[in-house]
Amino acid sequence: MGLWKNRNDKLWNDNAKQAPVIVACTMAWYEEFLQANRSMTPVTCKRTKANASWSPHIVGMLCLNVDGAYVPSLQHGGIGGVLCNEKGEFIVGLAYRVPNVSSAYHTELLAIKSRLEIIQALGITNVALMSDCLEVVKAVTANDQDFSPLGTIVEEIKGLLGELHSIGVHQNYRTANHVAHRLASFGFDSDIHMEWFFQAPESVLDALQYDCNHINH
Repeated sequence: MGLWKNRNDKLWNDNAKQAPVIVACTMAWYEEFLQANRSMTPVTCKRTKANASWSPHIVGMLCLNVDGAYVPSLQHGGIGGVLCNEKGEFIVGLAYRVPNVSSAYHTELLAIKSRLEIIQALGITNVALMSDCLEVVKAVTANDQDFSPLGTIVEEIKGLLGELHSIGVHQNYRTANHVAHRLASFGFDSDIHMEWFFQAPESVLDALQYDCNHINH
């Protein structure tokens, strides 16, 4: 599918992608196909599924979508995040591999923690951080201290949220998290830390275009 689409893009638009981008796009599309046709949901991280499009959580706020990619047979994961304005326009994207993860839940926690640290470093405020992992959203917004095996990470996230101003963590739907999911898949298969500012990578342009054309206000 990726090769055929690249061939058509070259033929009709004179726009051919590099091999790593083709692989990333193909893997992301395959993962989305599996998610759509999977009869069982992951037991470690309950994702919210509904026919919803991307939307700004609150008009006037930036929206930071995050996601994690994890395969049980491997010991690493990938995390991705994309910061957009209320119009769905790309501002910042990040993707990279994380070693020594134990579950999808663990990967999602690291995705949120790393993105909050970046928000703090950049001095950004008025951000709604969105995750489609309901279990993680409940954990990091709970008032009680977390004594689970991954509770240290949960409490670190709560500490970051307490230090940051006008930052909240909210649940969204998988169908409204396509760009972050693509970046997480890209990070999973990459050996380098990737960041993009104001210009989105080719591997997410179609998903980003879709979100911009189907914004729910």
